[in-house]
Amino acid sequence: MKLRSIMLASMIVAFPAQAVTPQTKAVTCLTEPELRAGLAFAMQEMMVTVGSKCSPLLPETSYLRTKGSQLVERYADTASNSNEILNGLVKRLGPDLKIADGDPVAMKGLASTMIANGLGKFLTDKNCLDVDKMLNFLDPLPPENLIGMIEFAIQKVDASDRAKGKGASFGKRPILCSAGKTDASGMSRQ
Repeated sequence: MKLRSIMLASMIVAFPAQAVTPQTKAVTCLTEPELRAGLAFAMQEMMVTVGSKCSPLLPETSYLRTKGSQLVERYADTASNSNEILNGLVKRLGPDLKIADGDPVAMKGLASTMIANGLGKFLTDKNCLDVDKMLNFLDPLPPENLIGMIEFAIQKVDASDRAKGKGASFGKRPILCSAGKTDASGMSRQ
């Protein structure tokens, strides 16, 4: 699976305002904990989708067929650790997006469907073998480390775009809030 595809899917879930409709003013950026929570959720959903789509296409001895359920469980545990942060972000985004009035369960369901549809189109019997091999190589890595690597890449792209005086490469503004700028609620804002 291409890193660009993984990052794009993760960013869409982490910041659904960019994927659905241009945001006006309520949520202008993500804090680092919000990005991390969004990525944890996205990775969990990606692992579920990859497992359900690829497992039937792979030999019985493949990584996903033998250890895929444990992998999904590890990512689900990691995502559940940041549920409160993600739910807070969803509640802030939902009303402005006019989707489910900020109901975290409904918004997460929508994001899950988007991930499943996006990855489902990409995953075929041919590239499922590659995905299986890649996941086997990544297995010893804790989910937090893979999520951290994607977060680091997003931070680097965001910082590069800021230095060039432009918004994120997929939108018109930076993804992450500038450090030190907070509003009355204590949330970091741009």
